Amino acid sequence: CNSTFIGKVGNDFIGDYLIKDLENEGVMLNISRGSGFTAIIIALIDKTGERTMITHRGESVNLSIKDVNFDIISKANLIFIPAYSLFFGKISKTIIDVINFIKREEQNIRNINLSEPNNIPDSKILPFDNKFSIKNYRNALIAIDLSSYGGIKQYGPKKFENLLKGIKPDILFCNKDELMA
Repeated sequence: CNSTFIGKVGNDFIGDYLIKDLENEGVMLNISRGSGFTAIIIALIDKTGERTMITHRGESVNLSIKDVNFDIISKANLIFIPAYSLFFGKISKTIIDVINFIKREEQNIRNINLSEPNNIPDSKILPFDNKFSIKNYRNALIAIDLSSYGGIKQYGPKKFENLLKGIKPDILFCNKDELMA
């Protein structure tokens, strides 16, 4: 299973470490660097298993549309989005732009005229008995991890619910608290 990490890191030791670690794991990278710090998360877990996350979003919030390689997006089967990426910063608009790109690409595939097979990109067709047919094609599934009860509360539960209704993710990861926020 090939995977690609798309993000923005700082020009610091943590950014260097993250890049090297992902490369060592065989993850393809679409990483840009900013002049600030790389984002970090500290997880605090108590004796009962309750967890609290302390985050510093660092350069991640500055991911812009020019940082994203849309060739990678157009070949993806699944786009995994942590809800943290939707709460604020440039990254929020960038993620919405990526989602809109996926939906436009999907609509373009649905609108292809099968009577003109020369107009269908090879990557989108399957030869079958000298005829062309569209694969059960979808650019990418969109998966969102709600990420944080506190983040949803701070963003605004109703506002976030409306955002999700607009995105219409295919997969939603959440725990009970996040769902009830």
